[in-house]
Amino acid sequence: MRYLVSIIFILNVSLLFSFPITDYDFRLPTSVISPIEGSCGGINVASNNDNYIVFTNPALLATIKKTNFSVSFILPSKNYETIGSVLNKVPFLEENKFRGFAFQGNKIGLGYQVLSEDKFDIQNEAGDKIYQDYKLNSYLLGFSDSIDNYHWGLSLKLLSGRLVYLKQEKVLTGNESILVTKEFIDSRALGYSSDLGLHTAKNNFSFGFVVNDILSKIYWKDYNSYKIKTRVTTSVEYSSDSYILGFGLNNRWNIKTKPFLNTYYAYKYSFGRPDDLQYSILRFGVCSKEFKDQDNILFNLGLGYMYRIFKIDIALQSQGWKANQTQYLFSVSVGE
Repeated sequence: MRYLVSIIFILNVSLLFSFPITDYDFRLPTSVISPIEGSCGGINVASNNDNYIVFTNPALLATIKKTNFSVSFILPSKNYETIGSVLNKVPFLEENKFRGFAFQGNKIGLGYQVLSEDKFDIQNEAGDKIYQDYKLNSYLLGFSDSIDNYHWGLSLKLLSGRLVYLKQEKVLTGNESILVTKEFIDSRALGYSSDLGLHTAKNNFSFGFVVNDILSKIYWKDYNSYKIKTRVTTSVEYSSDSYILGFGLNNRWNIKTKPFLNTYYAYKYSFGRPDDLQYSILRFGVCSKEFKDQDNILFNLGLGYMYRIFKIDIALQSQGWKANQTQYLFSVSVGE
């Protein structure tokens, strides 16, 4: 009987303190780590001309011959919730501008990414307060191989995070008012996830296909576990010596929803001596579920410059070309 009472008490506490973070959807056009993919509309799993392919499509690791190391940063939108109203927002970084890094070579790659960092302290007109500090990070190992001209790759991710959540209610006691704690959570998370990627190329065309978070689980201490939403991403790209044209699609796995569609164009200009490997590239892309009006479209613009083994990429993603709904990505890379 004593054990039955304990079980009922634990269930009541779990129902009383509902966990505030229940939606995990990380493969979205506005949550990419790569400025190159970001400037292409947030969907590009067909190009190996990206220093973050261990994140975008691990199958592309089989197509690179030399190693490179890259560090990514982000300057979030001042009004990121409005961006999310169209693009199914996950929490963007607010304070920490560091986005992650990637180290990749032929058939293998390592990476670290800040998936979410959402911190706020708000108070309503009645005086009630809610404080939240939520972080979730990903440590990634990717590897790939080839059969003839067909490449496959797998990314394995270890997830770790923490949530501190405090909900207080203002209560009047005589002539004074005090804040009474209604809910307090301090929980740590461990989890795993995996991506499966495919790639092939023929003539000037390149094709990529990725199932993101195909197997995943996030375990919160003393609370329920959650699965990350599985998404399918596919791209086709045509490239020449001076320009690139591509199309992409991103959608939930086995669920009937409107997919994200994107198209992008890039112009490459080489200068200097041929052996200097010096060039600049301008990218422009658009992405949306419905291309009905400007407010429903995510506009993307990027610029890259490479000199020998040094590369700099910047990108902006803007919902409806509005300054307060624009985020910026920046990356520095070393290697080819």
